[in-house]
Amino acid sequence: MNWLGYAKRGAEQDTRDQLQASGIEAHAPVKLVLERRGKDRRPRAYVEPVLPRLLFLRGSADDFHRLRDVRTLSRTLMAFPDQSWDTYVAPFLARCAAEYDATRARVEAGEMLDEYKRGDKLAIKDGPFAEQVASFLRVVERAHDMHPMLVAELEIFGGVRHIEVDPLSVKRA
Repeated sequence: MNWLGYAKRGAEQDTRDQLQASGIEAHAPVKLVLERRGKDRRPRAYVEPVLPRLLFLRGSADDFHRLRDVRTLSRTLMAFPDQSWDTYVAPFLARCAAEYDATRARVEAGEMLDEYKRGDKLAIKDGPFAEQVASFLRVVERAHDMHPMLVAELEIFGGVRHIEVDPLSVKRA
């Protein structure tokens, strides 16, 4: 049997581990999110759930009663057929694992990680271009600079100009 279960917020991985220890197949896919927090100028990798609070569970009818013993798992479970697991859930879990592994490999290889993708809209918070919206192009890190700078395109004075801004001076628009 297959179930979709709900864990308490932030307890997805602990619930998954507890269920797996009791012999129930449980999946809570995760992703690596690259973002700056606080006053960091470089993005760092943080592990977050792909689907917050959701767990995919697989077990026998007898396992259903053992699910009730897990305190961080909601009592509400949604059953779904094996065909749905094979058609939708298994490929989804495989894609999530592949994306996680690819991002982790980039982090471990020491590649320069971009928090933004080319073309993302950035709202400039301060400086001479405050309250303007620019399009992200790339990150530039020079030997003589203390921190990386973002290069963005800004439409101004009837044309498109390339500008450099501090990562702390922008936010996603």
